[in-house]
Amino acid sequence: MKSRILVCAVAVTLMCTLSVWASGNKEKQEEQNRQEIAMIWEQYCDAVERGDAEQFIALHEGEAYKMPPQAPMFMIKDAAPGMRKSFPEKAKVFDTEMDINWEEIIIQDNIAWSMGTYRTKSTPKNGDPAAVFDGKFLTVLRKQKDGSWKIYRDCFNSNQAPTM
Repeated sequence: MKSRILVCAVAVTLMCTLSVWASGNKEKQEEQNRQEIAMIWEQYCDAVERGDAEQFIALHEGEAYKMPPQAPMFMIKDAAPGMRKSFPEKAKVFDTEMDINWEEIIIQDNIAWSMGTYRTKSTPKNGDPAAVFDGKFLTVLRKQKDGSWKIYRDCFNSNQAPTM
């Protein structure tokens, strides 16, 4: 009887230890995923500021949709040829600064949601006054087969009302 109790006690201790280890490992993985998604926002700003269409496109899945304000939604892959042309042209004319402040990243298995605010400042290189826009976003990301995260759906809008 004592040996059965001892075996049960060892089994319970082992199960508790494994549970604590698995919980800590899950938290560590979630934090790593959160850091990888936060890095996407840094790379996003960098691509916009430098006019690097290739980097910008690479942050998105091939089937990613953008949902801009006052415009129809579109697939990144359909817009990519125009982006490859317009990004460098805009960089020749404007110095652009962009900040993304994510306020929330929620991860559920291979899907993540990120919500926050953004600000862009485009200063014409000819000395004209800068244009500043700020707004908010809600973005869905998916984990890829290689373990990386990519933007899957991206909805954003400005805090300023459109001018008529």
